[in-house]
Amino acid sequence: MPASTSTDAPTQRLSIDTTNLSRSSNTVQSRPATPYPMNFRSSSPAATGETLEQLKWTTTQPLADLATREAQTKNLPEQEVQSLNRLIHEIDDLQADEIPARCASLMGSGEGSLSPVGLELLLRAVNTKLMILNAAEIHLAAGRLDKKQSISKGLEAWTKSSSANSSNTNLSQLKARPVITGHPTLVNKPQTVQMLLDQVLEFKGDHEVRQLCEMVWEGQGPRIRKPTVQEEAGHFAPIVTNILRSGHRIQKVLHQEAEMRGIEVPNSNLIEPGNWIAGDRDGNPTIKANDLLNVVAKYSEATFEFYLDKLSDKTTSPEDKSAPSLSRLLRAAGQGPQLDQMIEKLENTRLKLSKPEEFKATPNLPHYASPEELIDALDGLELGTLDVPNHESANAKITRLQSDVRTYGFHGVSTDIRQNSSMNQKTVDTLLQLSGIENNYQALPENDKVKLLANLLNDNSKFPLNTHGSTSNPDFGGEIELINAYKTIHENYGANALKNCITANSETASDMLEVMVLLKQAGLTDDGLQMNVMPLIETVDDLKNAPKMLETILELPRYRQQLKSADNIQHIMVGYSDSNRLDGPLASSWAVHECVNKLLDVAKQKDVQLQVFHGRGGTEARGSGHSYAQDISYLDGQSLALGVRQTEQGEEVPIKFGNQELADANLADMIGTTLSTAAKGPDVLVKQHAELMGMLSSNAQQKYHSLYHNKDLARFFRNTTPISLIGLSNAGSRPASRKVANNDAEYLAQMRAIPWTAAWYQTGNLMPAYFGIGTALEAHINSGGPLPTDKNQKLDELRTLYKEWPFFKNVIDRTDMALYKTDMESAQAFAKLDPSTNDVFEMIKDECELSRKMVQLIKQDSTDVQQSSAKQALDSKANLRKFTQHLQAGLMDQLAKYPNSADSASQNQLLVMTIQATSNSYGRHG
Repeated sequence: MPASTSTDAPTQRLSIDTTNLSRSSNTVQSRPATPYPMNFRSSSPAATGETLEQLKWTTTQPLADLATREAQTKNLPEQEVQSLNRLIHEIDDLQADEIPARCASLMGSGEGSLSPVGLELLLRAVNTKLMILNAAEIHLAAGRLDKKQSISKGLEAWTKSSSANSSNTNLSQLKARPVITGHPTLVNKPQTVQMLLDQVLEFKGDHEVRQLCEMVWEGQGPRIRKPTVQEEAGHFAPIVTNILRSGHRIQKVLHQEAEMRGIEVPNSNLIEPGNWIAGDRDGNPTIKANDLLNVVAKYSEATFEFYLDKLSDKTTSPEDKSAPSLSRLLRAAGQGPQLDQMIEKLENTRLKLSKPEEFKATPNLPHYASPEELIDALDGLELGTLDVPNHESANAKITRLQSDVRTYGFHGVSTDIRQNSSMNQKTVDTLLQLSGIENNYQALPENDKVKLLANLLNDNSKFPLNTHGSTSNPDFGGEIELINAYKTIHENYGANALKNCITANSETASDMLEVMVLLKQAGLTDDGLQMNVMPLIETVDDLKNAPKMLETILELPRYRQQLKSADNIQHIMVGYSDSNRLDGPLASSWAVHECVNKLLDVAKQKDVQLQVFHGRGGTEARGSGHSYAQDISYLDGQSLALGVRQTEQGEEVPIKFGNQELADANLADMIGTTLSTAAKGPDVLVKQHAELMGMLSSNAQQKYHSLYHNKDLARFFRNTTPISLIGLSNAGSRPASRKVANNDAEYLAQMRAIPWTAAWYQTGNLMPAYFGIGTALEAHINSGGPLPTDKNQKLDELRTLYKEWPFFKNVIDRTDMALYKTDMESAQAFAKLDPSTNDVFEMIKDECELSRKMVQLIKQDSTDVQQSSAKQALDSKANLRKFTQHLQAGLMDQLAKYPNSADSASQNQLLVMTIQATSNSYGRHG
């Protein structure tokens, strides 16, 4: 592995000409040359498989050359060099049943075996190929998305909808809000991924492929250490710029399409990005106030760069070059001096925010005190000397830039704060103690807590509460520093820079009132509620109780009064990961969907609007599909009256926004699908099928619990999955676990959803994505009666549901995709690591087979273009995936048998490389 002391060393082009690398005399002949240029923009689902197959074979020889060169440099025996070279050529041609034996022989001592160094080189070759295939795959998916068509279809549906013309809905409200998070799922080095995404489309011949293989070879591999919060934010800074630019371009198409239909053009940008990197204290308790302040400043810098780019004579894409820039048009209109003054003031404003001491050193620097001043300055530009076409073009560009400034202000992306309800409760408890108001707040019954907090919020004389004195709360000082930073950010960047206060594990009204007390302490409620108090509801039980909690809080006069200052909009976040982990995929999916439907009823009764925030992960087991269309199209259209907001976690960020082409395609898909789904209005089938879904959910949950509460599950999970090694991948700045468990029950209860899901996917098992679904569907089919006709009637009912109800179709399609990834033969290789828990594996295997059978009966080979393409991509990497899984199982077996051997450190390193490769072998959402 390349030596490095940084978390992700930048990858540079090497001067070596890889076309002349030495080759073993036993090199296997590679497949015929790939035709160039490769077609990354075909709408045909077959094109995905064809292109990836071409690319797979085109990269084989360069990777074999690279492995051979390094093997010789490391003085490996010639026989091992030849074995390594041969295997790199043969691996994609092996039969599935040959792979287990081949992996076993690699780790043996006979002919064809590889040393740890040889295995490392093999894994580098495999992972380099997988990373290149994945980059091609996501561009193929983006190439099927037409930006203009996506928006045009969405607008067409929206304008035809009666709900779109209702008095409480307008186009300016309907936002698409992707929220970048620092979840630890980005297993590859960000700089290498970025380089790959920037260059994979440049394939014009073998030379470019060889160069790309070499750069990825040198830059890939596990991350050396965990990134800091600041480094993580820096990795995503170019992506923030991509999102801002795409939002501007999408606004251009939206303006054109809206004007063509004669509807009012939105005066703000409909793409409104968010960020969790330095605000997610629940996920990363190491975050400090300075982290938050610095990350907000970093993304503010990116925003000013975006504005300055728009006002300069730069061009950022081929489509921008087709017409004169705004700068050229303004100078042609005689507005050069005014433009220069705007640029100077923007640069000084950026200086004021990023380097305040330097700004103060030069008094009276002209700058903008607020985004509104910049909007007014743009409004004051004179264009009268331009001819009509150029006048209209300049005016349209100014209008769109003003839309950007209204949305992005001086902050660019709005940072969310997320904290656990238990930490908020401790902080409030300490404040009340130090202020002499209540000595044991946490012990009070819920009704007494609500009464105390409501009275406190109405008594301005008590604030600010006392923060000084002796306390047993070790986190108190850090929490107060963070709360004080909220006010600083609002003062420097505006209220939209820090807009949401999310409370994880929200169960009661007091959980929300505690946040209001903390915001009042920060001085953010004096002129109305300046941050949204947003409960995060995750477990199935909490999702069921959420409507009652919302009803209770909305009946409190003080809360309703504050909510009016927030445009009478109540924000709610629903989580998919922990509900799935605790209760299984079907119970989780139904609980979220039904909860949103019931929350909409409460909001309507209480005359407030509801904005739902979907906390999805990147896998099927954590609520994600293979596109925005799949994630959004099944939602209740009524819940999208204010648009859609969802998390983009770790690996999803570069997949969707890693370069301008990806960002344009995916964000257009996001806003277009949101418009189309919102146009459908309420999901009337939720209540109609509530009884059926309740039974299916209950049966699936019972089956899932029979596994989750099995006395051997914790041991099976620890001993037959790589869970203990997941954290070594250094995929993010967060800690790998919450705290040390004392027993098996605590071990499972404290498990974070990301490593839980990742470990199951590593083995090919994928249990959390389907377990319980087959049992529930079969029970329903059998409930019709003993006769075949009775069973067929129930099956037809499910088939009709699949065809007519987007929610049910989404559940079945996500399950189908997960089952397509599942490989029980590989999973069994891991299960053999602890034969004493084989009953657990057999349970899972039986449910997998049953779920696959039931899903196939319902779908009847119904597969859309996107699913077909995704399956083609999976097929192209099937051998590489199975190979890395069996290699991983073998290495785990060796490590378990000889934990203190001299090779254990290198085995750990190899295992981390197999984790990375297996994750990459799933492609999108793996």
